[in-house]
Amino acid sequence: QNNDVYMPIRNKRMACAISWRTEGSIVVAGPMSYQEESAIRTPTADFNRIYFGGRATNDHLGGWIKTVKFYDHYKDHDTLAADMLPSSRYGVVSIGQSNAHGRFRATDGKQNGGEVAGVAEMDRYQTTSGENWYLDCATDGSALIGSTPGGNWWINPATGELGKCFEKFKKTCEAFGIANIHALHWDQGASDINSTPAEYKAALIMLVAAMRSFLGQPNIPFFISPIARRGDITSNNYNNIKQAQREFCAEQPNAYLLPPQDNVTFGSDNTHLSNTSYGEMTRNAMRKIMKVLGYTVTGAVDAPTFTSGSRSGAVITIPITFPTGITAITPTSAISGFRVFQGASEKTISACTYASGNITITLSTDPGGAVQVWFGYGSMYAELATAANLARGNGTNALGLQHNVITVA
Repeated sequence: QNNDVYMPIRNKRMACAISWRTEGSIVVAGPMSYQEESAIRTPTADFNRIYFGGRATNDHLGGWIKTVKFYDHYKDHDTLAADMLPSSRYGVVSIGQSNAHGRFRATDGKQNGGEVAGVAEMDRYQTTSGENWYLDCATDGSALIGSTPGGNWWINPATGELGKCFEKFKKTCEAFGIANIHALHWDQGASDINSTPAEYKAALIMLVAAMRSFLGQPNIPFFISPIARRGDITSNNYNNIKQAQREFCAEQPNAYLLPPQDNVTFGSDNTHLSNTSYGEMTRNAMRKIMKVLGYTVTGAVDAPTFTSGSRSGAVITIPITFPTGITAITPTSAISGFRVFQGASEKTISACTYASGNITITLSTDPGGAVQVWFGYGSMYAELATAANLARGNGTNALGLQHNVITVA
């Protein structure tokens, strides 16, 4: 099995375990994620040779093997992990669907920039509890909500049934050691965009409760990366998920909204992020995660946000709240990302600027009444295409303005 996702990470063990079943499936663990793969072929009588050390200059095992162990029977994740992992280890679990999965195997080149960046950020702060691992519990293309028997989903809210995605989560956590897991990081893609905010939030509440119960850690922190996918910028479907995510983190204990995916580039499939952007997004996310876990970190961990505003005719003024490490917004003119609605009618923005702690939105006409002001409505596809015009903080690690909505009288 030669898969680039198992490339080594500098100064980290490349622990890789393979076990064949007679039906032709294998279990692979490593370097910092667990994944079930399909065997190239079922072992047969002529399967009598295994190569170590690589056979070409691009083989990722070339020259770096330190220890090899052989088993005489099939072994599952827990046994494999017990022999390949150090006794002292520290893990953060990545869960969700293809966007989370992409951190470990980006579409372009099968690179794992998100995993590398996440572990590197952990290594900067967590230095006393053994080897740091960012664990891949995401299932590519999965949905939060499902009901089809055997389908690729996490939970059926109507029955409370947990799907096969949850089974992978359990298997990975058990293999790594439940006591060694300290945080859960959720990053959902687009499979649930037809859900209402209430439906999505209710399902997420049930799923997180099930995860915490399984782990025996009722207070384990749960982090959400806000959804930001290509699609129709005017689609309320994406906005519904963002609303549900905001409400969940505001209402549930030990739940945290991570900085928005900002200034990102997409891969060749025009859907998932590039390898570089997975790295940038995961680095920002992990910095916030480590801060909540009690470590002293450098750089901003929260994005600027807003909670209120005022209107004078066609001019709306929105004060910005800055977290530690961020003091202003850039750019200061031609800012993208804001939308204004009066009921079902969208109002045209003629200018959007920043100065002295305030965003100023000038409408083309005086609405004459209350309006809703959104930042990050829909998929943000158009804004991401011109990311330089998105409002973002000016800290050392610049973070995008947090998605939000307010009513301005």
